[in-house]
Amino acid sequence: MISLLSIVNSNEGKCSSKCVLNGHQRTADSLTELGQANIFQRIKCVVKRNLHLIIEYQQSAHRLVPNDIINGTFYKQIHTNSKFNRLTLSIHADGMQVITSKPKKFYVVTGTILEIPPPHREYARNKLLLVVYFSENEPTPLLLYDHLSQQLQQLINEKYVIIDGEKFNIRLQLFKADLPCRSLSICIKQHNGYYCCSNCLQYGKTYDGPNVYYPYTDTYPNRSHSDYIRSATEAERNQNQISVFGIHGKSPLLSLFANVQINCPFDYMHLC
Repeated sequence: MISLLSIVNSNEGKCSSKCVLNGHQRTADSLTELGQANIFQRIKCVVKRNLHLIIEYQQSAHRLVPNDIINGTFYKQIHTNSKFNRLTLSIHADGMQVITSKPKKFYVVTGTILEIPPPHREYARNKLLLVVYFSENEPTPLLLYDHLSQQLQQLINEKYVIIDGEKFNIRLQLFKADLPCRSLSICIKQHNGYYCCSNCLQYGKTYDGPNVYYPYTDTYPNRSHSDYIRSATEAERNQNQISVFGIHGKSPLLSLFANVQINCPFDYMHLC
C-alpha cells in the first residue's frame, strides 16, 4: 500500500510552520500530493507470491534464458559478496500529463524484481509501486528519491533480510527513465544542453540558433563515475545555481550507484 505522510486540509491552510503559505487558504490545485511506499513491505508482498519461481530461477536461469539480465557480468559483480538468495531491483521512473485542461505533473516510480523470470516479472501484480507524485510543479530529485534511497540503502546494507523463512541479499542494478525524467532524476542537463552526456565530457556547439549539436568525433574525454560525483558535489556546494560540466545538483540516487554509467543507462527507445 502507498501511504501519505500527512493529509492537508486546504480550507484550514495549515501545514508546516516553516511554510510561507501556512495559515493561508489555498485551492486544491495548489496542493502537492506525494505518496511513498514502505519498500520492504512491497518487496515482501511480491516475493511471497513468487517465492518458488524466484528460488528456482536463480539456479536455472543460465540454462532457461541465457541472455537474461541476471546472467550478465554486472549482475554477477554486484552479487560478489551475496551469500544468500538474491533479490535485485530495477527501478523505473516516468512523468506524464494526466489532465489536459490543467498543467498538472504526474510522476510514478516503480520497481521490478529481476529474479522473477520473464514474462512474470512484467505482470502488473508483480510490479513494485514505490512513489507517486501529483502537482502543478515539477518535483525535485530530493522530493522524489530521498526517502526511497534511504530505505533501499538500509536494505542493501543489511546482512540479509528474511521473507517467508528464506534469507535474501538485496541489491540495486538499474535505474531506467526516458531522457527528460532521467535528466531530472540524476541532475544532468538535457540533450539540448552543453555537457549533456553522462558517459563523456564532449562540449556541445550551437549552429544557427539555440539548438545544441554534438559533432561526430572518434576521440572524446570520458566521464568517470568519480568525475560525475565530483561535479555533483561542486554544483551542490554552489546551491545548484551553476552547473558543473552539465551537472546541476546531487541526486539522492547517486548514493545507490556504484557506477552511474552502468546503473543509469540510456533508454535507447527514446533517443531517436
